[in-house]
Amino acid sequence: MSDEIERYGALGFYHLAEDFHRAAVRSAGLNETKPRLHYDLVLYHLHTHSIELALKAYLRAKGIDVKDLKRKFSHGMVDLMAEATRLKAEGTEAEAVVPNYRTPRPTREYADVPLL
Repeated sequence: MSDEIERYGALGFYHLAEDFHRAAVRSAGLNETKPRLHYDLVLYHLHTHSIELALKAYLRAKGIDVKDLKRKFSHGMVDLMAEATRLKAEGTEAEAVVPNYRTPRPTREYADVPLL
């Protein structure tokens, strides 16, 4: 599927991270309205998954293969952050090649949600 190819690119991971972040922010607003969330764990999961996906987007942009992301890092946030920090310190050549993707201006629907 072409959908899957796009999803596992750096920009695909970034868009997923942004979607999870938006979902977390919107869900946090449910605590003031009905129906309310029963558990704060839901918000925690949405936020941490957003961070995980953002780190994976960065690593994909640095040239880390999807198979390596799954095999070496899985959902290990500490290892993902350590690798991202290591690559940032190294200043890999990928920085010169990867375009600076900018998120389009927020639509009215997301105007109240901060972007990543």
